[in-house]
Amino acid sequence: MKKLSYPLLISSFIVISIAAAGCQKAAPVSKTESSLTKEVQSLIEQRQFGQALAKLKEVLTADPKNEPAYTLLGETLLAQGNIEQAQNAYERAILLNPDDSENYIGMGLVSVKKGDVKGALANFTTAAQKNPNSPGPFYNLGNLAFASGQPQAAMNFYQKALKIDPNHAPTKAILAQIAQSMHGSADQK
Repeated sequence: MKKLSYPLLISSFIVISIAAAGCQKAAPVSKTESSLTKEVQSLIEQRQFGQALAKLKEVLTADPKNEPAYTLLGETLLAQGNIEQAQNAYERAILLNPDDSENYIGMGLVSVKKGDVKGALANFTTAAQKNPNSPGPFYNLGNLAFASGQPQAAMNFYQKALKIDPNHAPTKAILAQIAQSMHGSADQK
């Protein structure tokens, strides 16, 4: 039996996870945070990282205890590939709000980028414990299991994510990629 290869999935799982992280944010506390979140998220999606960082620097200078800004800073830095700085931003966000699961997802993605599977597993698991009603942690646990060569465990996590949110676009997208890869591999036999 030919071993299935998923290089596109494994290499793209971090990119998809980073993009999906913005979809998983809890509702901002105030109108100011809401407008900040929307503005910076839009800049990140447009890959205008310099502008996003400038806006976040301005916000954090005025309010150094703004946890959502540190979360967005971590997301922006991670998208740029600044792993150590992203880690520092997520660590600061966790210090300010240890109950926000999105910061643990961010730390998990940092761990993945560093090749630290145990760290990623610990952070994604903590995120799932902090917010068991969010599909994001289970989606990321599925990606981690899949990249680690555990497709059945991955499918279980993806199913859990879809049970929470049947329309969770990142999970649906990764399952479509898996199905397409499996179909393509079956055709090559």
